[in-house]
Amino acid sequence: MTGKEFRKLRTQLKMTRRQLAIELDRTEATVCNWEGGRTPVPKMAEMCMQVLVKKTREKKMSKKKKQSIPVGKSRSELLDIAKQLEDQLDGLTPFECRQVMELVLNAKEVIRAKHRQ
Repeated sequence: MTGKEFRKLRTQLKMTRRQLAIELDRTEATVCNWEGGRTPVPKMAEMCMQVLVKKTREKKMSKKKKQSIPVGKSRSELLDIAKQLEDQLDGLTPFECRQVMELVLNAKEVIRAKHRQ
C-alpha cells in the first residue's frame, strides 16, 4: 500500500493523523512519514487500516439497523436490545464504546418516555 492510498483510507475514516496514530499505537510523525512516502507503510499498519475500514463499514450498517428500532416495542424487548448493545462493547475502542453507550442511554430514555405515557 502506498502512502497516498494509506492517507486516502484515513481520510475516508474521517480520522486525523493523531487519532490514527493513537489507534495504531504509533506517533503522529510516523503516520505522516508513511503518508508522505518517506518510509514504507508496514504490512501490519496496512492490515490494521483494513480492519478499521471494515469495522467502520459494519458500524455504519449496524447503526442504520439500530436507528430503525420501533418505538412501539415492549419494555422487555427494548431492555433486551439495550443489553445486546452492552454485550457488544468487548473489544471495541474507547471511542466506539462511548458511541454504543450513547445508543444504550438513548434506548433507556425511550423506554422511560414510553412508559410515562
